[in-house]
Amino acid sequence: MDQDRTTGRGNAYPASYSMTNFDPPANNTHNIHGITSTFGAYNDPFKQSAVRNPVNKILIAEEPSYATPDEAPASDLAAAPVQVTDDGRYVPTSRTAYTVAKDYLTIRHNGKADVGFCDGHVEPVLWQMGTNAANTQADAQ
Repeated sequence: MDQDRTTGRGNAYPASYSMTNFDPPANNTHNIHGITSTFGAYNDPFKQSAVRNPVNKILIAEEPSYATPDEAPASDLAAAPVQVTDDGRYVPTSRTAYTVAKDYLTIRHNGKADVGFCDGHVEPVLWQMGTNAANTQADAQ
């Protein structure tokens, strides 16, 4: 379904799947929500065994590959700029208290995105599932 591998994201990241990741919070130096390790100014190694309720946690997310109504949810198209998969990281919320949506799941498969969960299963889900912290933050109940 990914017919245009370059529009809006260049050739730097040609895939349409990303791994769930969180930026370190603005008032903290470490990534507290995990799911994938983060290395850089602060190293936050993460073990998959630390995921609570892995059957509900999105590990691999399918983001919009370009900004069109058949790829991105309407709320994402209304935001500026439209976030398309461009770096291999699915970052569901901004670092500001982790409450502002940042990246969205695509709607390219009859209004759903294919996602892989931490327990290993894959299923199509509504894009709104990715906006719920219980489905993205490793430490959430």
